[in-house]
Amino acid sequence: MPQVEADNWYGLVAPIPTPPAVLAKLHPAAAQALHFVGGHEEEQTTVDRLCSAALEHNALVIRETWGSSAGMPGNQDAPLAAYVDHLERGELAYQFSPEAGKAVFYPRVLCPFTGSDRLEWRISKGLGTVHATTVVHPGEGKPFNVSLIDCDEGFRLMSRVEDVAPEQVKIGQRVRFRVHRPGGEEAPYPVFVPAEGV
Repeated sequence: MPQVEADNWYGLVAPIPTPPAVLAKLHPAAAQALHFVGGHEEEQTTVDRLCSAALEHNALVIRETWGSSAGMPGNQDAPLAAYVDHLERGELAYQFSPEAGKAVFYPRVLCPFTGSDRLEWRISKGLGTVHATTVVHPGEGKPFNVSLIDCDEGFRLMSRVEDVAPEQVKIGQRVRFRVHRPGGEEAPYPVFVPAEGV
């Protein structure tokens, strides 16, 4: 049976696996848009237009098929809210799928591996390894790094490594999590610092 990833860009948020009868009802623009991905700038505009048109149609199909909630949580159960609450407490939380036996990150409602809504919250020890890094040189302001961090629990996130010059961040470097609190209305977010001897 065909499957649709629960959090893709085309509004196909149906539970997985998706019956062929439901796939047949989904807006053809979603499939058509796949042919444009990775194309030129004018093709990206086409993707945006096609996907926007498909979103509304697909949401209607999903509501008709699975009911008005379509398995989506209320605000009190929203994964992003739970994730930010953990960050406020100084914790790097992630979800774990017992059925897949894998860590799940970024927080979501359905497991991307199985489609199950059985996801457990766990707290990371906050240690990881730099998987990839690059230095960004903005037109204004100082250069900074953007890094992909492989956390020891088996999930990867995009962040930055602080307390070291951006060009000194190295692939394979061990790092430790800390919370960055920008203040104001902005939510806290995870950053990393070098972790020597870990």
